[in-house]
Amino acid sequence: MTTSRMNWLKCLTIAAGLALGLHANVGTTFAQASDEKAAKAPESERAKAKAEFEAKKNDPAVKRVYLIPLRGEFGRDISATPFRRAMQDAKKEQADIIVFAINTSFTVNGQTYQEWASIMGQTVWQSPASETARELATMFHEGIRDDPDWKTRDGSKPRVVGWVRKAMGPSAMLTLSIPELYFAPDARVGGVGYLNLVFEGMGDEVVREKQRSLRMGRFEGMVRDGGYPVEIVRAMSRSDTLMSVRYEDGKPVFLNDLSGIDILADGADPNRRDTMEQLVRLEGNDVLTLNAKIAGDLGVSKGTAASEDDLVGNLGIERNYVLMGERARKIFADWSEEVSNAEREFAKTFRQYREINVQGRTAAERNTLRGRQLALLNSMKRDIEKYREAINGRNIGGMPDGWISEINVLIDRIKQQMRLDRD
Repeated sequence: MTTSRMNWLKCLTIAAGLALGLHANVGTTFAQASDEKAAKAPESERAKAKAEFEAKKNDPAVKRVYLIPLRGEFGRDISATPFRRAMQDAKKEQADIIVFAINTSFTVNGQTYQEWASIMGQTVWQSPASETARELATMFHEGIRDDPDWKTRDGSKPRVVGWVRKAMGPSAMLTLSIPELYFAPDARVGGVGYLNLVFEGMGDEVVREKQRSLRMGRFEGMVRDGGYPVEIVRAMSRSDTLMSVRYEDGKPVFLNDLSGIDILADGADPNRRDTMEQLVRLEGNDVLTLNAKIAGDLGVSKGTAASEDDLVGNLGIERNYVLMGERARKIFADWSEEVSNAEREFAKTFRQYREINVQGRTAAERNTLRGRQLALLNSMKRDIEKYREAINGRNIGGMPDGWISEINVLIDRIKQQMRLDRD
């Protein structure tokens, strides 16, 4: 990697940070069922609607479609605990089809980059969220396959479907492990590029390349589980890749040069470098970002769906279905609120701990104050351990694991002081 190339990327990264304030985190109602109108209806109408819903749901000819909304910050709002709870509810409801409605942006250390994910993608490879993606994928691959009790009403395994609008960063990895994908017309999947820059300048190049290969191999495994061509992983992950594609009988044939019909990754040649406009629109080809058209051409997307009607049409169930998943929506919403509350409570409790001035005329008085310190530290530790998978280190002044170690040291120190301080 040339110095000029690295400087160019650094400049873009700085520009991304400066532009951040112009890009608010976009909320979404993408594929999100709402009972707002039902809540405002008279009691008799709500009871009638509920009875009709239950009757339709229990009709063996009707498909139960369980919607799980994946939106917000991956690794925080979308993490193992709420995901597992939602999946268990889908199992309990014996859903015929589980649909993940995916609309996530790319967040780095609590900062959301709406249009800059392609150049920030290098940070994904050292993020815990990439491991979260693998953990969640396991839940709907091995988790469903190996659970003998996970069956639909007809005794089969449920269909697992993804309906994606935006999946940037680690959520792209999760998305590409879903075996049946449908793209919204404006969908984008990517933000995992520039792996070839990770570890740059650190140690021996052979060792660095082994680390890169290890990480890309994990991503390839997820894509392989989804049933998609693993060639797209290199095009999405490394800006030093040359790859194009031609089509034979409608099937993609991948080429390690630029002679094909569609250029997937052009090696980031300085003469073909993506412009700033292409980068912010996610339209460049230094690294591959999947859109609805190219995903369809490559066999990744099975169809384009702009609405729920489009989706169920693609699924082949037309109107003969019921849409479920209100509990899943609540599970994720409650989790996000719990994590935020835990972070606020942590900061509040830590202030209370620091405000205790251990002084007193007797050891008993001093140890009473130390006891209060211990209670506060243990409370902080419980909150971190409960929500460590999702807590943002920026919001509590340090990473959860680091805090747990520090709190343990403080607890041991206070206990020792209590043992030594005797009248």
